[in-house]
Amino acid sequence: MAHHTQGRPRTRPGRRGILGERLRKARTKLALTQEEAADALGVSPVTMARWETGSSRPIGPGRRYVEQWVAAALGEGVDRGA
Repeated sequence: MAHHTQGRPRTRPGRRGILGERLRKARTKLALTQEEAADALGVSPVTMARWETGSSRPIGPGRRYVEQWVAAALGEGVDRGA
């Protein structure tokens, strides 16, 4: 028997995820709304909200771009494989 989640993705309760927390911190440090940050990252505001809450995560090459954007916003060094 399959367990139904009623269309909601499974997440750990109370767990936003490290990337989601860092993404929100970077966005607020830059004084951007979710809509403005979503535009800067080339995604919808809904996607941005989902990433911040941990209900979804960026995947593939987009994840690296998001991680670099967060690192730059937080003033962290980014390893470019040099």
